[in-house]
Amino acid sequence: GIMTAALFVPLVVGLFSVRPGAVHARVAIALSVVGTGVGLLVLSGTPHGVWLPSVVGMGLGLLAFAVAWLPKGLGPA
Repeated sequence: GIMTAALFVPLVVGLFSVRPGAVHARVAIALSVVGTGVGLLVLSGTPHGVWLPSVVGMGLGLLAFAVAWLPKGLGPA
């Protein structure tokens, strides 16, 4: 569900990396919740609606953390 998608990526990345900070985790959680919610609304009643919204939410969470690994100068100021 939504909690799994929202908390899985920040937990795993936080355990294995020191580079991302709390801001990355908050953005990842927000993006995951929004992405999962939209996916649940759009895909409700379809066979993909069972698993795909969570995957979309986790993918958006990973994108939020990917900014932390960009070289200096390429990420947001």
